[in-house]
Amino acid sequence: TVEGELKLGLSKSIRLKEHSYVGKVCYPFIPAVIETLKELCSTEAQFGTPTIKNPLANTEVGLAISATMITNSSISTILICFPKDVFLKIVGKMTGETYTMLNHETADAAKEFMNIAFNKAKTMTVADASIGNVRSLPQIVFGERIHVSFLTRGQTISIPIATDCGDMTVDLISQETTVSDKF
Repeated sequence: TVEGELKLGLSKSIRLKEHSYVGKVCYPFIPAVIETLKELCSTEAQFGTPTIKNPLANTEVGLAISATMITNSSISTILICFPKDVFLKIVGKMTGETYTMLNHETADAAKEFMNIAFNKAKTMTVADASIGNVRSLPQIVFGERIHVSFLTRGQTISIPIATDCGDMTVDLISQETTVSDKF
């Protein structure tokens, strides 16, 4: 399965333990994104080799869809980054229309994409009682040459995804909560 291959790929590439918060909360997003691309957008996709992202790295994108998830014991962010042209092709396949620019209509399509992917991933994470209640704060940011970086105690894992519309990335960030995070 995609999820099984991903766990194997991540543990080999960056030596994460399967019981880590990144594993429990974030892993389900990769198969969920791939399934959503296939089902909603008629777009084939494959994930590449995960890497640990340099904390000082800035990623330049045209559109970023994120969901910050808060559980009883962790804060995690899933960030899906698209170059502008890739996202416009994917939205075109989703709606059957041609788009040449990012606007509120394409942002609505991004929200729909994230809602479907998040719900797919959530059904996988809810099965794990040790995670607890999952709440999400979704966000869409679009524009020209947006730079994305993270201020977090956790490592950022970047997973490239190749689609028939072009390449995109999914960044996974997770950290255990501390007392100061709860105030």
